[in-house]
Order: sequence, then C-alpha cells, then structure tokens
Amino acid sequence: MPPKVRAATYRMLAAMPGVTAVGAVTDERGRKGVGLHVRVMREVADTLVIDPESSFVLSMSRTTSNVPGEVDKTLYLQAGWTDSAPRIPTLP
Repeated sequence: MPPKVRAATYRMLAAMPGVTAVGAVTDERGRKGVGLHVRVMREVADTLVIDPESSFVLSMSRTTSNVPGEVDKTLYLQAGWTDSAPRIPTLP
C-alpha cells in the first residue's frame, strides 16, 4: 500500500484503546524507528518498531505474563511483491 495509506493506518492504530506510542526506539539490528505497544489480550502484549520514513514494520516483540522473561521476536528485513519462490534468508 502507498506510504501515506500505511502512515494513516499506523496513526489510526496508535489512537486505538490498548495501544500506546512508545516514541523513538531501535530494533535488534540497531535500526531506528517509532515504537507502538499493543495490548493484544490481558496477558499478551506486542511491541512494533516502525520505520517513520517508509512506514514499514521493522520488528515485532511479543511478551506474555504467563511466561515471565520470555520474548518472541521477529525482524523484518525485506517486504515486497515478487514472482519468485520464497527463500530462506542468510543471517547477518
């Protein structure tokens, strides 16, 4: 979707109940972004790191209160349309 539509979507998400704008953050690769903390359920919360220039999600972390200290993290390195079959990316 075009950048302006993505930006409007994130603004709408930030205004929803259970969503808190965290401000400037960095992901595990050191990429700078804006953080959104999303309360998914009472015991589950996600934190998104969004690139303010492109509006792409850089990473997502999920924490659960039933498993203290455990965090599931996903880094997004590339997104786009393709006609090629998927491939497993190499680690940085």
